[in-house]
Amino acid sequence: MFDNKGGLMRYSNFTILLFILLGCAPSTIAIKGQREIIERMPDKKPGWIVNLPSSKNGRVYVVGTRTRGATMEDARYDAYQMALRNAAVLAQNKIKSIFERARTEMGIPEDDKDIGFVLNDVMRAISEVKIEGAKEEDAYYEKYKEQTKSGISYFYDFYVLVSVPSESIDRAAFSAIEREQRRENLNQRAAKLLEEMRKNIGK
Repeated sequence: MFDNKGGLMRYSNFTILLFILLGCAPSTIAIKGQREIIERMPDKKPGWIVNLPSSKNGRVYVVGTRTRGATMEDARYDAYQMALRNAAVLAQNKIKSIFERARTEMGIPEDDKDIGFVLNDVMRAISEVKIEGAKEEDAYYEKYKEQTKSGISYFYDFYVLVSVPSESIDRAAFSAIEREQRRENLNQRAAKLLEEMRKNIGK
């Protein structure tokens, strides 16, 4: 194939250089979007992130999350605020439940125009009610290192477990219903439905 030693040597040198380049390529060429966890606390992701603990000692549990937070402080704050919003959802679910119970007991059709606004108005009212007694029970975070087009960046994924007194959920529902009961020009059937809803809180 080669007619002299010089040609063979050049071929060998080229082959060695090619292997060196191929061997180094994966470790030296950064892939955009590539990320890795460089820090986490605790070392193992808690089970409550995907499986909420059952209610205990008169308290219910909610989880808040924040992904890709610029700082740990921001990520933690946002995760906690999300947990509070999830607690408000528990109160909204309670409102829906007692509304349906009261409507059924009173024999009111689902499409009754005289009471159709009640649920929506109470749901809006409860979004303005503060859920009291929330307590952070546990937290977990992961710090990521990510290769971007402009270089290396870092971000945090934060998870927080918060407990809320069950009675706070009831109080929030009660307060929202009372707000609606004070509404002007409330028709008689709607007023009666709201009173039945109020009586059903805590049952």
